[in-house]
Amino acid sequence: MHDVVTLVWSYSPEDYFEKPVRVPHPKYDITIADGKVQARLSPQCLEEIPSIYEEADNCVRNCFFVEQLGTHAPFCLSRPSVHRLRPDGRTDVTVLVEPLELTVSLARPDIVITNVNGKVVTDTRTERTQKQRRLRCLAAKHSTDRLLRTLRASHDAAVRDPANELVHLYEIREALTTHFRGQPKARCALRVSRRQWSRLGVLANRAGLKQGRHRGEAGGRLRDATEEELREARSIARSLIEGYIQFLERGHV
Repeated sequence: MHDVVTLVWSYSPEDYFEKPVRVPHPKYDITIADGKVQARLSPQCLEEIPSIYEEADNCVRNCFFVEQLGTHAPFCLSRPSVHRLRPDGRTDVTVLVEPLELTVSLARPDIVITNVNGKVVTDTRTERTQKQRRLRCLAAKHSTDRLLRTLRASHDAAVRDPANELVHLYEIREALTTHFRGQPKARCALRVSRRQWSRLGVLANRAGLKQGRHRGEAGGRLRDATEEELREARSIARSLIEGYIQFLERGHV
């Protein structure tokens, strides 16, 4: 008989996901709900311990990353604790770092439109959650990709450091440019338009914005980026990240 090993994380806020999430994976089955994440390792991958812990942790963090792309809200996620059930019934638990407390209000405005017969023709919540589920599975599948980790870190920094948000969002474009060896190749691989690509550069490099990259060149005449400008920059950065995840899935590694 094999040991049964389950990794357990805690996170806040507990309602970061709208509803319970399950992410199937060949090596572990992940469930996320009510402030707890669990990943039961399959017996065949126990020989990969402890490297499998880091892989699973990245997989879980990518699931949160995908959710953050939609909410633009911070979260706290602990490192995993390891629960090992021995064949004799004894359980060993290795507890790692606990998360910080975090209070976040998540607003997810949704629209449901029906026709005269009462048939739903538009349901933004269903469309959004289905898209998130597909993207989450892909991000989990490619959790070992180093560039995806870099993009995840820059996006998380943009959420947690609003004073420099446009700087961090622009880092996403820069990392992709470097990876694909130039803007034209990057735009082609990510299937984003020249207009989107250029617009993020304009927003991030506009000298007069406090959150931008060249604010020191404005001679003290600075203003905050408008909410519309920030939403636009976030949307473009999200498109770049989603484009890269889709690129990985197409197999052009």
